[in-house]
Amino acid sequence: MLKLPEDVPEDVKREVERKAIEKMLADEIAEGRIPTLMPETEHYDIRSVNPSTGEVRLIEVKGHKGLEIYAELTEAEAEVALRERERYWLYIVYDIESGQPKTLKIQNPLENMDLKVFERIEKRYILRPKT
Repeated sequence: MLKLPEDVPEDVKREVERKAIEKMLADEIAEGRIPTLMPETEHYDIRSVNPSTGEVRLIEVKGHKGLEIYAELTEAEAEVALRERERYWLYIVYDIESGQPKTLKIQNPLENMDLKVFERIEKRYILRPKT
């Protein structure tokens, strides 16, 4: 059964994402590219350059403990994917918990994957000093 992202505790999500990104950085190096971890403000995880061809990949990495193969993009991530198209890659790292993670790499995922758009409503708290 598909486990929705909100069902996974935040600390577990962060750890799975960290492992997924570490694997993808290592894989990029092994494939002869030069990866750079990007700040959160860029809305993708890795910028990877192939020094022999000059190809630049803007990579969003999504990780899953189990066999789930899906990705949820934020609106900002989707905007980058739409703008960058062929330069934008989605790497889904799954089955991380097994110790033998598997990877699915998709170029231009908004064009090359099934897409469903939804809005998530979150509870927010407004805090003000007590009077």
